[in-house]
Amino acid sequence: MTADTPVAHGYTLRDLEQLTRTVLRMDRWYVAGDLDERYNAVWCGIVERLLTAEELPTRRELLNAGTRANDARVLDEMRTHGRSTHVFGQPMPRFHAYWCPANPPSPETGVVERLATQQIWPRLTPRQQQALAALAALEDYQAAADHLGVTPGTYNVLVSTARRRFLAWWHEGEAPSRVWGRDGRVGRRTAATAPARKRRPATRAVVRRTGRPKRELVHGRASTYTNHGCRCGPCTQAATDDARERSHAGGTTPRRRITVSQLTHIRTRKENGETLTSIAADLGFTDSYISRLLSGKRRPAPDPI
Repeated sequence: MTADTPVAHGYTLRDLEQLTRTVLRMDRWYVAGDLDERYNAVWCGIVERLLTAEELPTRRELLNAGTRANDARVLDEMRTHGRSTHVFGQPMPRFHAYWCPANPPSPETGVVERLATQQIWPRLTPRQQQALAALAALEDYQAAADHLGVTPGTYNVLVSTARRRFLAWWHEGEAPSRVWGRDGRVGRRTAATAPARKRRPATRAVVRRTGRPKRELVHGRASTYTNHGCRCGPCTQAATDDARERSHAGGTTPRRRITVSQLTHIRTRKENGETLTSIAADLGFTDSYISRLLSGKRRPAPDPI
């Protein structure tokens, strides 16, 4: 391929080379940056305009296409490095606040852990080193125990003592912390090797209950009111009496409540023009309590039988 090789619409590679260099000389508003990147951006812009044109483009049209491509590269470069494209060259505070935090994470933790591991590892016994190395390589307690040729119980003891010894050296001169957490690799088994669980089928208990007569509720008991939610008259009265007896047994005065008949009398007095405050003061209750009864937000106590 030579410089006179035609590209499209009668333009050759030599023509595109000249147009690219012309744009680089003319477009001087931002000349910082890598020259090769600027050249490639202008070249691609001119070639794209030439190859997508249905008719013969003029020299001015190709120069404008190269200029726009160079300008687009500059704007993209400014956005990438946190410079405003509207106020030329000014920094964007939000960009720097996001990408350049004032308090970046310190590498201290990783450095300390690596150095501590290198210093403490030689202080472990050879058997403890083998146990931890096997667990790190195989990621399974049972496989690591088989690799060392010991029972799972013996292997667990090796790992446990190695961890406690490591913590003792980690907190050298201080009281070592306990081993916290639970290793997720404990008890890991594949579906093929996992033993079957002995489960008691729940259907067996259901079958035993089949055909039993449904137990009838016994009304007039406080337990029926409390446990089964029955709100009939006998159950409600039984629950009221039971609460009163428990209050007397505990040495407390039972709480006074407005009964159904008293609430009806209060409605009549209110319809006759008496205020809620005067009725409450006369009966010895708060007006808010009577108001909730009248609005249906609370239920009155049943009348004594």
